[in-house]
Amino acid sequence: MFGLDPDSTIILLTLVIVIQTCILIYFAARRPKKELEKVVKAINDVRDALKETPVNLDPRQPVEIPPEVDKLETNVGVIAKAGLVDAESLVKMGNIEYTRGNLAKAMSYYEQARELASDDRKLQATCIGNIGLIYKAKGDAEAALKYHEEALKIDREIGYRQGEA
Repeated sequence: MFGLDPDSTIILLTLVIVIQTCILIYFAARRPKKELEKVVKAINDVRDALKETPVNLDPRQPVEIPPEVDKLETNVGVIAKAGLVDAESLVKMGNIEYTRGNLAKAMSYYEQARELASDDRKLQATCIGNIGLIYKAKGDAEAALKYHEEALKIDREIGYRQGEA
């Protein structure tokens, strides 16, 4: 290669590979930092926007919809993609969508939250009860009753009196 002896060629090729590897490592290390910053910002934005949104849904008192709700949905997507979304934020997003009349979207948030809340029985009961409210809003009294009874059973098991009410 280029009139070099075999040992020099090997050294030169090795040097090129090492330089390329260092460049790749440099750019790979920078990319996650930017993604991490994006996720952290999204988490903070979601927390700020949802801090006034209640976890317990009361159809008689509609949830106040944050003005930045569209940005909020994007940020929840960013957080979910990173695997860092929490069940309570999903329930609150479901409550917002319920209030907006987007029952399918609300249902999706409640179901995701229910899966994530596997170790939080109170939050699970909240999700189940909220799903019951969706079925009630859709006019499916039988399904609504089934979900409300399931939520009531959990609330009684854990002694959560507000949920029982």
